[in-house]
Amino acid sequence: MNPATRNSLVVLIACYVPAVPLGGALLVQEARNPPPLCRGSGGRSGAYAVSLMRGYCSAQTMYRRNDWEAHNAPPHAPGTIGVLEHARDMRDLCECVDGSNTPIRLIDQAMANARAKCAGGKGEPKYGYIFREMKTIAGKPIDWTGDYALCAIPAVYGRTGYRTFIVSTDGTVFGKDQGEGGTFLDDYPADPNAGDWIIAE
Repeated sequence: MNPATRNSLVVLIACYVPAVPLGGALLVQEARNPPPLCRGSGGRSGAYAVSLMRGYCSAQTMYRRNDWEAHNAPPHAPGTIGVLEHARDMRDLCECVDGSNTPIRLIDQAMANARAKCAGGKGEPKYGYIFREMKTIAGKPIDWTGDYALCAIPAVYGRTGYRTFIVSTDGTVFGKDQGEGGTFLDDYPADPNAGDWIIAE
């Protein structure tokens, strides 16, 4: 096999993203576009973290189309019956059940398990990152009927990643290196560009 052919095969293998059945449709596990690594930029963990953040946004869009509170008892879907809302806890994007008592799996269980526990636990990293919902947008409590925001940090800075990522309702993922002492952010900034955040490509 000549080098050009071999390199093409490597790119195809690296960029392959599996799809799994979901309610009669196909849902791409990580993202509908190849992660940035396949386009030649960014590190592997950071690239996949961005891909997961985008998948979270797609899952939130699908979640809000249904009134999951009608089929789920607390602690799942802690919203208001009859009101369409985004998931306040990312685990609900996986573990809430539909009318036939089947988990909706808008994200996979590994992604749900990567949510940092509010009690201080770190969760189980996926692709080297852990995730947590943000509490406010521009200083105001998130109205989950129309908005959401998520933050991701490397599980071990310098080994599993460097950049912190944030995303909100418009789906644009921003990244910034907070250094070794970086922690989860609770407030999504009114203007990420003003705070040295860079759009993650």
